[in-house]
Amino acid sequence: MRMAAREEMTSVRMMMRSPSEIVAAAGITDISQLKAKLTSTTMVMFRLVRQGGMMTAINMPEIGEYFTRDAAVAHLEAGRVVIFAAGTGRPFFSTDTAAALRAVEIGADAILMAKNIDGVYTADPKADPTAKKIDSITYAEMLSRELRVIDLTAAALCRDSSIPTLVFRLSDTEDILRAVAGETTGTVIS
Repeated sequence: MRMAAREEMTSVRMMMRSPSEIVAAAGITDISQLKAKLTSTTMVMFRLVRQGGMMTAINMPEIGEYFTRDAAVAHLEAGRVVIFAAGTGRPFFSTDTAAALRAVEIGADAILMAKNIDGVYTADPKADPTAKKIDSITYAEMLSRELRVIDLTAAALCRDSSIPTLVFRLSDTEDILRAVAGETTGTVIS
């Protein structure tokens, strides 16, 4: 599975529920139970699709339901998890922008965005060994400093729509579990 698709799949929204409420509704009382249930990406996807739906930006009925805002909101209001796939269905838009766009369309409370890095830094930590991780930052500050952990179009869209984003490390299963359980991990951009 391509990394971009995996990043987009983590941008899952539950209407009027926090991640910890979602986990509690599933009968999971702690991280160890959640970890036991989530043993592989394939199983996670299977469970999420079974409980909710895969919605695609391109009509692919074998893969999932074609995305419409009304159908997505109906799934979410029914308490189902929805995975948004295939980006925007248009070229030239990143998966970050697709996640931000879908979040705005469905009235998301927040975006959980898994990346190849564990948050926002003052500079590229691969290029600058003095770069420091930032726990919380505003979109305005991130844009003015041109910190590029998420693309600038997505950041501007989220800023203008007042949707916070939690950026956390994709490769660390514990960070993914913490983010879903509502624990602090990564960087909050608001």
